[in-house]
Amino acid sequence: MSAGMTLTRVKKSGGDLVASMVSDNKRLYLVGAYHTLALEIDKLGTDDNPLVWHRKISGSHCSSPIVRNDLLFMVSNHGRIYCLEAESGKIVWRK
Repeated sequence: MSAGMTLTRVKKSGGDLVASMVSDNKRLYLVGAYHTLALEIDKLGTDDNPLVWHRKISGSHCSSPIVRNDLLFMVSNHGRIYCLEAESGKIVWRK
């Protein structure tokens, strides 16, 4: 890989997104207005599909997610808080 090389493309789900991507050194997590997904870092820039999981869970346009202890925490624009298993995307709880 070289500097500035495009590793993958992810279709934007609408609106101007400000939330940052986060990583746990295995996966890269992207939270968008209409969906949340995880990409395997080692597959970026290869012929392999980097998508680990994809969920139709709307995130926030501005609030960045947090990864801690193999859990992904995020907030939606509607004020709902989610905790997902970072490896599978399975919802652990929501409030």
